[in-house]
Amino acid sequence: MDEMKVQSKLLRGIISKIISKNVKKKIGSDCDISINELSFVNDGNKTMVKLNIEAGIETSRIPEILNKLGVI
Repeated sequence: MDEMKVQSKLLRGIISKIISKNVKKKIGSDCDISINELSFVNDGNKTMVKLNIEAGIETSRIPEILNKLGVI
């Protein structure tokens, strides 16, 4: 079993910005995303991604976002 942990704050920041841009395209609203922990585990057949994030959006936008995603 192989495991790779992304511990570099710079690299996690770059990945966070990429994810934030993609979320903004999907929901049409700014979202502050911060990756706390990111690791990949490969057991030979599958690669599992472990991701611990914090995300912040405006509370008033939540119903609109849920409508866009088809949840409500």
